[in-house]
Amino acid sequence: MYNIYDEDFSAYLEIIISNLDDTKVVGIAKQFLDNGARGISEKQEFILRKGISEYILDECPNCGETISFADMPFALDNNLCNTCQRDWDKNYID
Repeated sequence: MYNIYDEDFSAYLEIIISNLDDTKVVGIAKQFLDNGARGISEKQEFILRKGISEYILDECPNCGETISFADMPFALDNNLCNTCQRDWDKNYID
């Protein structure tokens, strides 16, 4: 499971916050961005994690490599990590 204390999580949350529809999740995300991980309760953390779950890919479904927050948008679009995508491109794309 990803770590909300990872400084890259905040940067990623800033990227995806505009895609969130649930006002409660958006409010918690804003509180998180303003106050950090320690600024939200356990219940709020649970709601936030559930609310952003469609924007999280913990590991590559192909190789099991952990996906960094920096690579998360790419991995979500391709359903592969960068390494697997490069291998795919190298071996299967003319």
